[in-house]
Amino acid sequence: MHGRLLLRGRLTTLLARREIGGLLQEYARHYPRDRQRFEAFAKQTCDLGYSDARRHIQLWVHWPRCRATLERLEADAIRRDEPFSLPGLRRLLAMAGVIGKRPLPLPPDEVDEPEELEWIDAELPDDPAALRRIIERLRKDNRVLREEVVLLRNEIRHLPNPRRTRPAT
Repeated sequence: MHGRLLLRGRLTTLLARREIGGLLQEYARHYPRDRQRFEAFAKQTCDLGYSDARRHIQLWVHWPRCRATLERLEADAIRRDEPFSLPGLRRLLAMAGVIGKRPLPLPPDEVDEPEELEWIDAELPDDPAALRRIIERLRKDNRVLREEVVLLRNEIRHLPNPRRTRPAT
């Protein structure tokens, strides 16, 4: 098995690593607070250190996200008419959003207060131009809120949130 795991860039290797992650996850579930026992088991059965074993568990747990990432990469390679090559385990987990830097939460005193929606009880105007302005304002608010939801869910890490960045004073 160890010889097969050295063959990088193959789907069978990735699937074997996923199954190893399932085995290690099941062991860790039975002994949740015993790191030394887990490290010994991972070293003895799979010849993996603690961090590599945890990475294999992450592959097992987050397999649907990893599979979706692989399917997207394969579709992109087909579209560009290039050969598809599998990324390494660490790179795949980073591309799937499983590992990597997460944005730090803001302290409570820096969080903006929610704006009151004063127009909810107001009657809609008869003027089409005024209605368009209301619709455009609501669309803009919707885009801002969707961006915040994506950032809070940690789905996109590389986009800065303009509402969260404060100018230096």
